[in-house]
Amino acid sequence: MVCPYPRKYNPHPSRFVPRVREESLDWEVFHTIATAGIMPIEEVADRCEITHEEAMGSVERLSCALLVKVEAGSVQALSFQESLLRCQARYDPAFALIFEGGLVRVRNPGQESGAETRE
Repeated sequence: MVCPYPRKYNPHPSRFVPRVREESLDWEVFHTIATAGIMPIEEVADRCEITHEEAMGSVERLSCALLVKVEAGSVQALSFQESLLRCQARYDPAFALIFEGGLVRVRNPGQESGAETRE
């Protein structure tokens, strides 16, 4: 039986809580990050009551989906505008901007797209 409640709202804490789907876990992690602002990944794991490995996996998936950014062990939710810009920089070869190490730069005419949005 799948628990209809998120992990932290389980009304029967003594019972076995089934493994949560990655999408549900990512949803909970994203909202925790978005609510708190910038926070260390260890704190994400503590607040969501998950292991450090689960938190890292979720943050990596959210980062690949251009919803969060990770810098120096801390994670932050991207604004809607920054997420759209990063998406366009990743997938549009004619887009004039790139993101490198937290900086926004103008793309050189022969520079490839895609890899420059990774940090």
